Amino acid sequence: MATFEIKQILDEADMQLAHSIRERVFSDEQGIPKELDKDGKDETAIHVLVFDAGKAIATGRVFPVNTGEGHVARIAVLPEYRGKGLGKKVVFALETAAKKAGLKMLFLNAHEHLEAFYANLGYQLQPQRIHAGGYDLIRMKKVI
Repeated sequence: MATFEIKQILDEADMQLAHSIRERVFSDEQGIPKELDKDGKDETAIHVLVFDAGKAIATGRVFPVNTGEGHVARIAVLPEYRGKGLGKKVVFALETAAKKAGLKMLFLNAHEHLEAFYANLGYQLQPQRIHAGGYDLIRMKKVI
């Protein structure tokens, strides 16, 4: 069984690895325009990377939107590593970092087919719908 290392991104080299994963998953695979990924939120976000034997394979971020509330976003796992629980590890790492940063509630926008995944992690579906990058997304939230 593989042992994965999860770490918070603290330097530009790791940030470039995260951008590479995001580009591969969101732009190349899902067809989301690259410019939508550059939303200016990376600078204020807490980012995590997951490594397998030194190779960056998954990432995600959380950033504060107002007092006590954060937005979980850009969760991406390379296709060949899906189904191994890495998305859950990224979410848990982001929740832990968000708590340490003083956030009390998190929300996210996700593809509809991911509703059960996030519901199993304690996120509740909200009535709002978001349209971004050619996709209709659901909104979910969780008190942490």
